Amino acid sequence: MVKVLIESNVWREDSGSIHGGYEDLGGEFDDVASDSITASTLNHESDDTIILLIGQTGTGKTSFIYNATGNPNAKIGEELESETSEISQYDLFVDGHRVVLVDTPGFDDTEIPDADIFRNLAEWLAKSYKQGKLIAGIIYFQRITDNRLSKNAKRNIFTFKDICGEGFMENVMLLSTLWARDGAEREKQARREDKYKENGDYWKSMLDQGAKTDRYRHYDPHEFGDAQRRAHEIISKILDNQPQTTRIQQEMVDEERKAHETTAGIHLVSEIDRLQEKFDRLIHDLEEKANKSERDREQYKAKLDDLQKQAREAETQSQKLHGTYKATVAAAIGAVVVSVAAVAAAALSSS
Repeated sequence: MVKVLIESNVWREDSGSIHGGYEDLGGEFDDVASDSITASTLNHESDDTIILLIGQTGTGKTSFIYNATGNPNAKIGEELESETSEISQYDLFVDGHRVVLVDTPGFDDTEIPDADIFRNLAEWLAKSYKQGKLIAGIIYFQRITDNRLSKNAKRNIFTFKDICGEGFMENVMLLSTLWARDGAEREKQARREDKYKENGDYWKSMLDQGAKTDRYRHYDPHEFGDAQRRAHEIISKILDNQPQTTRIQQEMVDEERKAHETTAGIHLVSEIDRLQEKFDRLIHDLEEKANKSERDREQYKAKLDDLQKQAREAETQSQKLHGTYKATVAAAIGAVVVSVAAVAAAALSSS
């Protein structure tokens, strides 16, 4: 049963504070302005069941929160644009337990670079751990409607594994979403789920380390009661978990590492550097191809312009994730890539 008065708070990483208000599900109330709560006093009680929700944009995290809480502040997007730009918490009661659902921005967010999302999540986890607030579970959302996982989706799974660590996996739930109700489409999705479970790049390694799986189908608005009951069933499977520390919490707090020095951060930095090298090679190849044919010059110039933009984005993300020395090196690499693109574009436009 959900408590009628549901509290929602937003963690603002830039100010290190939480701002919150209250909604009464039985009627409208004016927002109750709360004092800024510093990072040392996050709004968690010692016996709260804290559950993080992580996944790509469009996997149904916000819909799950709305269905679980009935809170209209959990705005649901109709397209693949993230409705969550900050880390937010939603409090409710399930089976007599006070549960805190922590909603995180989706990787591949349309507005926020993955580097920012990773850094903010890492710092939130570190600050919570410093307060003695341990995570009871993490639900990782994955669309079952995807015919195959994109490279970004695979990268996000690797990052997620690095954040959790093997010791936390028994507290992880892999939740496939947007299931069809029945029929041939659902059978096809079940076969796809089996592939996720059998593939080491997808779920298999996490399942071998103790992670669990569950399903959450698409619900129409008139099915809210069923959707809420199902959301509570999923949450109830986490209530008896022994709260634990994730690998990234141990690395940032116990080992005093910066976010970019953690296992997950190092791998993200490596991936961004690899992309910068790829941009360099692509720009060189396009420059050579553009010189071969007057007819294709405009086509290649457009591709070069796009590469320039991506190179700048990679440079920015590298600066955010690397340490001070590494940031200088990364910026230099990124600047070279941008310069090459600019020179190539200039050569094309003047030829």
